[in-house]
Amino acid sequence: MGCFAKLFLFSLLLTPILWSAEPLRIGTDAALPPYTFKNAEGQTVGIEIDLARLVAQSLNRPLRIKILPFKKLFDALKDGEIDMIMAGLSVTKARAEKMLFTVPWWHTAQMALTHQANRLIPNPSSGGTGMRVGYLKETTGQLLVSRRFHKAKSFGFETIEEGIAKLIHNQIDYLFVDAPTVWYYTSVHPLEHIAGWYLPYTDEPLAWALRPNQTALKKALDAHIQTWRQDGTIRKILGHWIPAAAVAPNPDRLIRFDR
Repeated sequence: MGCFAKLFLFSLLLTPILWSAEPLRIGTDAALPPYTFKNAEGQTVGIEIDLARLVAQSLNRPLRIKILPFKKLFDALKDGEIDMIMAGLSVTKARAEKMLFTVPWWHTAQMALTHQANRLIPNPSSGGTGMRVGYLKETTGQLLVSRRFHKAKSFGFETIEEGIAKLIHNQIDYLFVDAPTVWYYTSVHPLEHIAGWYLPYTDEPLAWALRPNQTALKKALDAHIQTWRQDGTIRKILGHWIPAAAVAPNPDRLIRFDR
């Protein structure tokens, strides 16, 4: 065998090794507990971070996590700065037209954080007349408010902390966020005077976003997600970050939690 042929054969053998060693670049915003956030030590943690480690390990690729503001994640994916978005992302028609999504790894719903002094949310058929509602910008919470509470006085916030501060100081009545975030702030790490209204206003599949041409990566991720959902791996990770069971409220009182 000639020198060139040996070199070519060696490169073929080496190619899968090089590919498997290529870092998997995950984009997240680290600002929405319990999906992804900074802990007291400044480490990025949460449901999506645990899942990111699981994904990288299963694909045999080193993990690289890039922290960006939520609304900048989409451009970073499009421009090739990251390989996928893992940030508690719901699949919507508008997003699916621009990105390739994996099969859902879980489902969530928009629910409300409120002040303990508040009671039942008025009938949404009223359009939210007389209500002051908040949401996180560029999220499905904003879409919910625009559709079902269009007569309410609404406020958009860049971060969950900003919205909760307005809620604590009675500057808004309700803050619409994902169900796990409601559970996190009312049960796992409860905030004084803040309660959850456990009424799902949406049903949203959670998935990871890829570029449209990443069909091979989607196929691999879809297979892993199906396995992890069936064998309880994802449920176990969720249980670590949300160790509480929700108890449905009576029509006239707020949610409580049993540990």
